[in-house]
Amino acid sequence: MENTSVSIVIPHYLGDVLSRCLQSVVRNTDLSQVEVIVANDQPRDDGSIDRAIDVLPSLRVVDVGGGRGFGAAVNAGIRAARSPLVFLLNNDAEVTPGWLPPLLDAAAEHPTAAVFQPKVRSLQEPDRFDYGGAAGGMIDSLGYPYALGRRFGRIEIDHGQYDDPREIHWAVGGAMLLRKRFITEVGLFDEAFYMHMEEIDLCWRLRRAGFAIRSVPKSVVLHEGGHTLRPDSWAKVWLNHRNNWVLLVKNLSISTLTWLLPLRTLLIGPTISYGIFHLDWRHPAAALLAPLWIVTHLPNLIRRRRAAAAQVRLRSRDRSAPATPEHCAPPRRASEAR
Repeated sequence: MENTSVSIVIPHYLGDVLSRCLQSVVRNTDLSQVEVIVANDQPRDDGSIDRAIDVLPSLRVVDVGGGRGFGAAVNAGIRAARSPLVFLLNNDAEVTPGWLPPLLDAAAEHPTAAVFQPKVRSLQEPDRFDYGGAAGGMIDSLGYPYALGRRFGRIEIDHGQYDDPREIHWAVGGAMLLRKRFITEVGLFDEAFYMHMEEIDLCWRLRRAGFAIRSVPKSVVLHEGGHTLRPDSWAKVWLNHRNNWVLLVKNLSISTLTWLLPLRTLLIGPTISYGIFHLDWRHPAAALLAPLWIVTHLPNLIRRRRAAAAQVRLRSRDRSAPATPEHCAPPRRASEAR
């Protein structure tokens, strides 16, 4: 194995899910190989950090500032990490027996890959994939993210259908192993996303620079999901819609954007119809407001796009790397949002 020194970084907002997460790490990990860091993004002290230290006295705590979001939290943890390999783990996730060695083996076997994702299954229904990352993140030709094992609201039972390791487009931020050096070279997480899809942005930038993102299905992590933001909350729906547009503006070529963005605007119509039919105002409202937000924030987005492009060019080893993987499935529905 390339290096058995791993830093586990857990971004934390509120709640004793953190202690449950750490208990799984203690049970299922050789702690002589790892350091565990909690990136404390609490807006107020609810005592959960102290109770987490009772579970793991060697826990390192890095203060983020309070309510700054997922990107800021994991960036603080990555900067503090002492190891060349960093595993990001959501505080509402649990690792399973034998989860770490397959990831380390994959890192040794693929030294030029930047990110590795374990198979992520539901904590509530362990035989079923998790909604977020499932068996690896993909993106279709219209720029809508989905995952192997989950398309739209249909989540598959894990029958081993994705047990062959493969290249993927993105890895879920709540369960990903990354090489700190590669991530630092192309830029850390874009904190302006605040929450949702910043990991897709990072993986996309890495792929543009010639690095691979890979799935490691022999490693399994269980994820509860929706602990920080409820799945039906306005904030979650809004961030998914807005950030998907930001993702495209930052990473696609101008020639692609000239036809894709008008088409995506037209596809708001089916989203509105779907929302009306299901008595759901959140998705239609977010779908309408997202392109308006893009237009009113263009100067900021242009700066972010240029900064990302500069970092990619600086480190790029293969400028012919495709914007999306060749094995991405075609789009299936306009209302898709991760």
